[in-house]
Amino acid sequence: MTDICGDSAPGTTTIGTLPRAGREVWIQRKRPLLAGANSFREHAVNSRRYRATFYESLGLGADRFLIYVPGTEKRFLLSSIAQEVLQRCKGSRALEAHLSRISGLMNVPASGWSLVKEALDELLDKGLLVEESSLITSISSSSIAEVRERSITSLAFLTADRTAQLQRSLASYSENYRSYGRQVEIIVMDDSRSEASRRQSLQCLRHTEGGRPVQYGGSKEKLSYIGELARQGIDPAIARFAMLGTFGAESCTTGANRNCVLLDTVGELVLMADDDTICKIVPHPQRDGMVKFGGHEIPREAWFYNTREEVSASAKCEPCDLLGEHERMLGKRLVNIISQTPANRVDIATACKHLLAGLQHGDAKVVFTMTGMAGDSGAGCAQNVILSSKRVLAELNENEAAFQRALASREVLWVARSQTITHSVQCQAAGLGLANGELLPPFFPIGRNEDGVFGSLNLLLPTSFQGHVPVALLHDALPGRQYQRLPPFRMANLILSLVAYTAPAQNRTMQTTLRSIGRSLLEISAFPGQEFWDSVFTAVSRSHARTVRMLQLSSRRVTNCSPYLQAEIEKYQEHIFASLTARNGSVPEEFHGLPPELARERTRELVQIAGHLFFAWPDLVAAARDLKRKGMRLTKSVTELSD
Repeated sequence: MTDICGDSAPGTTTIGTLPRAGREVWIQRKRPLLAGANSFREHAVNSRRYRATFYESLGLGADRFLIYVPGTEKRFLLSSIAQEVLQRCKGSRALEAHLSRISGLMNVPASGWSLVKEALDELLDKGLLVEESSLITSISSSSIAEVRERSITSLAFLTADRTAQLQRSLASYSENYRSYGRQVEIIVMDDSRSEASRRQSLQCLRHTEGGRPVQYGGSKEKLSYIGELARQGIDPAIARFAMLGTFGAESCTTGANRNCVLLDTVGELVLMADDDTICKIVPHPQRDGMVKFGGHEIPREAWFYNTREEVSASAKCEPCDLLGEHERMLGKRLVNIISQTPANRVDIATACKHLLAGLQHGDAKVVFTMTGMAGDSGAGCAQNVILSSKRVLAELNENEAAFQRALASREVLWVARSQTITHSVQCQAAGLGLANGELLPPFFPIGRNEDGVFGSLNLLLPTSFQGHVPVALLHDALPGRQYQRLPPFRMANLILSLVAYTAPAQNRTMQTTLRSIGRSLLEISAFPGQEFWDSVFTAVSRSHARTVRMLQLSSRRVTNCSPYLQAEIEKYQEHIFASLTARNGSVPEEFHGLPPELARERTRELVQIAGHLFFAWPDLVAAARDLKRKGMRLTKSVTELSD
């Protein structure tokens, strides 16, 4: 990250403070792990990079661990020392670099370095520590023939009462895909509340230049489609909640509108765009052409600005096939992405265990892809700055002016350097590619952060991953938006907490996962009185505890955490601590204007309707698929519709 608006701050890479093994463990060990081992020296001389393979570990008492590699017959017993060394080898490094780093992290005295070498030798001998390039070659050779290369066939716009913005956005995307000879179907999913807005939208869409007629879905089309679903056996009340966000109160229903896109485009690859995005493409300034497999960290780098004008002046637009950028990853198996990429362009150095497992699992895919943002960040709370990538956080830790600007202004360039595949809960749907051929989970129909719920549900499957494309879209939201300085507890936060609390340990298919979560939420919503609130509090407090751990980790991810960064972290922690002891701390803020008892009852109703939604969603998608085969869709051509 370079600070465009001020002096540049040098990036730093740090390890942070980690638990250390006791010195006496190293002093007391006498027996070599491998007799006469010279293989460390033999491997180290070539300067190749090594990392731990994918494995599972089971502790067997104080000093033994069972290590096994799923899908193989590899089963080994390791000492606690060897197991800890293996655990520290998650990233790809030369063996000498592993030796130096691990000895420092584990506080090993100089006299004990030979024991670390012996442990590395043992891991090499057992095939638990593997050379990076050979691992890439092995994965590449296991690629599976795709039935056919798939293209994005639909471009869906989300809109509500913003005809002028929709017209501008649609024109910019149309110019982009036509300039690259692409043919896609345009879908407009309209969440407008008034008939006047509907008429304006239809008039605008009838004058769209070129291509096929636009497909349109407004309130009338959605209600008609709910009737068709009812004839397929779907409960209309659940369909209305999923597609209209009907919950007996005024609330944001962007998630319901997104669900309508999922149902209308079932079986396709689709790009979903918000009506306040403009298809002006800003690549990462140092885009490197790599395909990177990351982990749980958000891979985007960031530049922070005071105004939208500063973003436009500094962020350079370039011609780019936006649909093609998404198609490089979207819907593809991980093994095929590697096999289609030159080996020297693949980086698995920081791949987490879930991605390593996914690379060895033939069916693991990228189920959604995201563009970066230029302009409004699309984030609601300044806490997201603290949870940025290590690279971003390190530079903010060195530049207080940039840090304060990042908290005060939502104007950013936020984009990944490489095509990057991650296993992260983050999902930002302003420019979202969806592999909608198989069952995807729903967006939460009401409230903000509907895409966060969608991303977290996808994360539950061991075969589902996300992709970050190394270009940003102009997010031309209304200027002057401000972050909430303290994170709110919203409906989405409650649902996310309950999803994490109730998700089954083994998730094999999205259908069984959603059914299990839905069933559990319905059971919780039926608990009497305090038993219900105890369950909710347990889920919410565990979620808050995870956030506190993430915040504390942020201070350890930088060298010499600055006082201003530490103060901001502590402020967020204190806010969480206070909410944990508040009587209505588990009641979403959307209900805070109601009388306390009514707010608590609405919370129970929310848990209940969420349970119904998750349990029934596979049936909604199956019904939509059947209707589509019969030629019946939610959207209609604008040429068929009257004002």
